[in-house]
Amino acid sequence: MSKLKQLGLLLWKNYVLQKRQVLVTITEISLPLLFTTILIILRQRVGSVQYPNATVYSSFNINNIPYFPQHPFAKWYLVYVPSNVTAVEKIATTVKASLNRVVGVLGFHTEAQFEEFIKSGNKLAQSVLTALVFDHDFKHPDERLPLQVKYHLRFKYSPWNAPLEELSSFNPNEDQNWKTEYLFPLFQLPGPREQYFRDGGNPGYYREGFLATQFATDKAIIRYHASSANANLLSSITLEMLRFPFPPYTDDVFVLAIQTQLSLLIMLSFTYTALNVTKAIVLEKETKQKEYMKMMGLNNWLHWVAWFLKFFLFLVISVFLMTLLLCIKLLNHRAVLQHSDPTLLFLFLLLFATSTISFSFMISVFFSKDMTGRETLFLYARLRGIPELYIAQCVDDVLQSLLLKPCAHRLVRTYSGGNKRKLSTGVAMIGNSSLIFLDEPSTGMDPVSRRLLWDAVTRSLECGKSVVITSHSMEECEALCTRLAVMVNGQFKCLGSPQHLKSKFGSGYTLLVKIQGDRPDLQPFKDFIESTFEGSEVKDEQKEMLHYHLTSRRLTWAQIFGTLERARQQFRIQDYSVSQISLEQVFLSFARFQVHTEQC
Repeated sequence: MSKLKQLGLLLWKNYVLQKRQVLVTITEISLPLLFTTILIILRQRVGSVQYPNATVYSSFNINNIPYFPQHPFAKWYLVYVPSNVTAVEKIATTVKASLNRVVGVLGFHTEAQFEEFIKSGNKLAQSVLTALVFDHDFKHPDERLPLQVKYHLRFKYSPWNAPLEELSSFNPNEDQNWKTEYLFPLFQLPGPREQYFRDGGNPGYYREGFLATQFATDKAIIRYHASSANANLLSSITLEMLRFPFPPYTDDVFVLAIQTQLSLLIMLSFTYTALNVTKAIVLEKETKQKEYMKMMGLNNWLHWVAWFLKFFLFLVISVFLMTLLLCIKLLNHRAVLQHSDPTLLFLFLLLFATSTISFSFMISVFFSKDMTGRETLFLYARLRGIPELYIAQCVDDVLQSLLLKPCAHRLVRTYSGGNKRKLSTGVAMIGNSSLIFLDEPSTGMDPVSRRLLWDAVTRSLECGKSVVITSHSMEECEALCTRLAVMVNGQFKCLGSPQHLKSKFGSGYTLLVKIQGDRPDLQPFKDFIESTFEGSEVKDEQKEMLHYHLTSRRLTWAQIFGTLERARQQFRIQDYSVSQISLEQVFLSFARFQVHTEQC
């Protein structure tokens, strides 16, 4: 069957399942519309105020510290650091003279001393308005103030002069600190910020005296460096500040509400669909439908594409209706998203719907149960067509023959490597399959389990089944196989019964000889062997070791041992061994070519 036909079949299957869930289908489509309707109702009930003209503010000067309504009789002090420098003391005195609400100055050698003074709870510390701290390493008390100088103005953390209504933490515009960690307000309101304050309002750089102190300090530094004639000009200079006008705007509280709530409502609109996507995929896995279809030749990607297209189609309908309702103008000629392009909104919601489906696919992976061993065998027994009446007995026989009964009810993921091998073998052997493929079936098994496995395979052979085994164990091959094929570099090199391979590639004897000495001359001994044992072949030669294959069928054990014993002294033979060639050695003789090829 072509991939296109498989996809069509899967889509038909998903359509049939969805058609039988009428209530679920209605809910999936209507839930996004319900939340959109809530937004429409709110849009109709929440009014807005038009400001057709620009908002203009009057100017204000910063020549002095403003009046503190909450501290009408306070006498403020100015702190300066360091106090042991004449230039700094002069600057502080000049600043104090410019600010008529400052009655005195206090000097400290270091900033740390000033901080200890504030923490001490001294009554005078409660009257400190600000501290003027110069960031310069003065070498001696009479050193002049440099032209480029850095200073800090340190004010109280919480404001002295904030309006009472803004001192509550329940107020979203609460004025309890200088908010230096923010670049913008926490809540962006329509219109100008602090629209009723000509000085900018919160944080109170004007009403707390910051601007006046900064202006007075800058004037004092300029006066310090200026000539007498130019310094007198500073007395006549005043500075006024003016807020920028704000253009016409619409004060719409609804816009503020949907800034934080629109994303939540959209997410809730697709929550039910996301749950259904996850549920449908997990249910299909747990009922083994997906495994059945994969065994019938279904590609995994077709499975996911079919599910995606099914849910994507439903979400496209919901997204289209949501876009229509959000952008259409109703009774008061206002839409929920009045200035948004419908095409862009549709694309945005469609991308969100797509990501919702993908996220649900990912979540479904975490809701999978590893079938137990017994359940796994039941599954494959049904797939192999065993009548239901005999399935239980067949499963029990396999569990018994492979010693899996003690762990039959445990999850497969808790099995050891050997038990997983046994279960895989049981899956392959269960049922009436005429051909069984086993890949390294005894790997990781203990000797007892290996013997039981061989017995199970032998019984399958006795029942007339054909078994194909891939293995590196020649012991396993000799125990189970009637015909052997050896592959080297992906190509067959020989095929036949074990005895046939021994006779053709392993006739004669294997002789291993070790000659005494460090790198002895092996040539005399090689000449002796080749002249004494006709047809002998050198298989390997390393330093003092020689490996011969004696191919003559007329040789006897007595002849070989007698010859070697008589030659021991002459050729300084240290040790030797004689053995009949085995199937393992036949295999290794071929495997040597594999190793050489890999090294090249």
